Amino acid sequence: MLKHLAIKNFAIIENVEIDFDAGFNVLIGETGAGKSIIIDALQILLGEKAPSSFIREGASKSIIEGVFSFHKNHNIWQLLSENEIELFEEISNQIELIIRREINANSSSRTFVNDAPAQLNLVKEIGDLIVDFHGQYSHQLLLNPKNHIQVLDSYCNNYNFLNNYQNVFNKYHSTKKQYNEFITNKNKQLSILIQKKADLALIQEISPKANEDKELLDEVKILESADLLFNQYTEIANLLYESDFSVLNNLAQIGKKLSTIVKVNAAVANFATDIHSSNSALVELASHTKDYLDNFAYNPQRIEEINQRLFLINNLKRKFGTIEEILVYQKELLEFVENNEDFEKVEKKILLDLKNIKEELIEKAEILSESRFKVFEHFQDEIKLILLKLGFSSVEFKIENDKPLNYNEASFTKIGIDKIEFFISTNKGESPKPLSQIASGGEISRIMLALKSLAANDANLPMLVFDEIDSGVSGAISFKIGEQIRKLSQNHQVVAITHSPQITAASKKAFSIKKIENESRTFSIVVELDENELINEIAKFTSGENLTPESIENSKKLRLLGK
Repeated sequence: MLKHLAIKNFAIIENVEIDFDAGFNVLIGETGAGKSIIIDALQILLGEKAPSSFIREGASKSIIEGVFSFHKNHNIWQLLSENEIELFEEISNQIELIIRREINANSSSRTFVNDAPAQLNLVKEIGDLIVDFHGQYSHQLLLNPKNHIQVLDSYCNNYNFLNNYQNVFNKYHSTKKQYNEFITNKNKQLSILIQKKADLALIQEISPKANEDKELLDEVKILESADLLFNQYTEIANLLYESDFSVLNNLAQIGKKLSTIVKVNAAVANFATDIHSSNSALVELASHTKDYLDNFAYNPQRIEEINQRLFLINNLKRKFGTIEEILVYQKELLEFVENNEDFEKVEKKILLDLKNIKEELIEKAEILSESRFKVFEHFQDEIKLILLKLGFSSVEFKIENDKPLNYNEASFTKIGIDKIEFFISTNKGESPKPLSQIASGGEISRIMLALKSLAANDANLPMLVFDEIDSGVSGAISFKIGEQIRKLSQNHQVVAITHSPQITAASKKAFSIKKIENESRTFSIVVELDENELINEIAKFTSGENLTPESIENSKKLRLLGK
């Protein structure tokens, strides 16, 4: 429900705050006082366009804020949770939702949900879930046969069946799109596959290993320096161990001399240790040098092999990047070829998926259609009963379903296979005609109320807003309308603009909208009426500002009947 609405600097409203009741609320006042402006503000708060022309002259921005409260099981909370909106929990399992919208003169409007900035499309989604607006344009929507099926689905609480069908419907069309794209791109994909397979064959033929290019370069560098290395190792051998005065022989002699000295002068023991360590290192070098010279063999053939291998690898690198990148690409190619090589197999799989999904779609569509058909008779009877209560002397109401006997692609729409249209006759002896052919504004208003009374069985729609539903109807019919709205408000919050004393008398809370002028400005104010003030306002509908005891007494009787 809408608990509180605050409006600042909006049209002729400077600052208005309204605390609504959970039941039936009415807004009354002279034409032009600002009643519809309040509804406009509520619609803009919930996502409608917000032109800067609504900003009160002299102000830099308009601010509209609404405080809503819902049971924690209401489906609005799933939407809020999905969009990570913080929830304000109250007592008795009620959760509070605060929406604020700012309309700026020099920039776009800003919207907040529970003090967090929010996208306008999210606020519009929220608005669609929590408020249902009904005015003259709503009448036209209900006259459109395309909207009749929505009324019926709300009546029989078909949302689970409809949601199940729509999930399969979306899946079918997604798979159909995938198939169409597959056929369209088949030749292109085949060309891509041929190129990918050629790349893969080239890489696999050469089959490079990680770091192979660097290892080969190191090897060829050594092989190409064979003469230099042999000469250098030969000289090292001569110096290190082959001559009588080699380093190792001289070092051995020095070691013996130091050992004798250490016995006399222990201070040189460190030198003896160093000589021993140096000797060990030189022995290892001598062993390495001997192994190299013993195994030395010049191999120009190996150099040629390496250069040919490097040539192939470098060609790959020029085409595909580094060795590391080539190996990654090779893995990607293997996966691509594996997943795309058999086009016929892929096509058959998509077609099989389509066949299975279509069978499921038909099943879900028939379940949805059957759930609608089951309530036809009951819906027709209830509408007839409500319309008789609303002053129709004779009513025949029928639901026609132009459902196809055989299904084709066009048979399945977003809302099923049914083509529902309401037919009505309000004149005895005449056969029912399409609802769109109803001409009387008063009749349209009452039929709309009856339909909405049944559709409002949806517990997830807590608020209904009626803008001048009493337009074009008599006082007696207005009384019936007020009675029906009062009944409707037992389960749903209702806000209505009215010029009818009968509908006003049926309200639980009433607000008088007044336009006040001073020397320079015009203001619209809202006055919450207590019981005595409400009695007086009801009396003014018939007697004007000059109240009489008779008009007051009649007003009290009307109020008593309205309750």
